[in-house]
Amino acid sequence: MQTWTVQQVPPDRYFGQNIDYYRFIVKGHPLEKKYHTATQLNIMVSKGQVIGGTSFPDLEGLLGSVYSIEGRTLEEVQDMTYADWLGVWKKKYSPETTAFIKSEGRGR
Repeated sequence: MQTWTVQQVPPDRYFGQNIDYYRFIVKGHPLEKKYHTATQLNIMVSKGQVIGGTSFPDLEGLLGSVYSIEGRTLEEVQDMTYADWLGVWKKKYSPETTAFIKSEGRGR
């Protein structure tokens, strides 16, 4: 679910589809200035098309929320706090609905 906090597109259009994740370690990403390390990019692909992704500093043991591909926070992408976003998510997606989301691969 955390992956969807920093996506521009809601998951609805991908219900019933596979979403594959491809992880890359990159340099020169905006997060590198903040964390002084390379960045992990997790690219989401469905039906051969990139549909979104996340970024996170490539630091062993670092915990926290993911960033958008561009390195923006949930607040910057969604223009709301996590608590507000979670309220909207829970209202829109019941457990029965989200059971239809099929994801494969590894993501944060």
